[in-house]
Amino acid sequence: MLTQSSLLLFWLQGVDYDQCLPSWITSYQIGTSDNQTHWVLHPTTYVGNRDYNGIVKRNVAPLVAGKYFRFYPLEAHGKRALRLELYGCPACGKCFAKNSCLNI
Repeated sequence: MLTQSSLLLFWLQGVDYDQCLPSWITSYQIGTSDNQTHWVLHPTTYVGNRDYNGIVKRNVAPLVAGKYFRFYPLEAHGKRALRLELYGCPACGKCFAKNSCLNI
């Protein structure tokens, strides 16, 4: 069973399909859900990549909590494509008090 987690940071990168169609997300928002049926779209709009191979590292402030996370692309270069790594911790309340569980 999944437990609620706090999203602390993520790394975002574009893709290049067979070296002929570089694609990346230039802006997006994050949604969360506890049941995959009802989603809450968070108001912050994040700036994405400027190219397909650069890595954008984003701290999430204020922290976002949920069992499931969804990224909503708003604008893209080429196709809407991304590679993504999420980093977080259990939503125990300590993250929200200190605004971080990690010293990153």
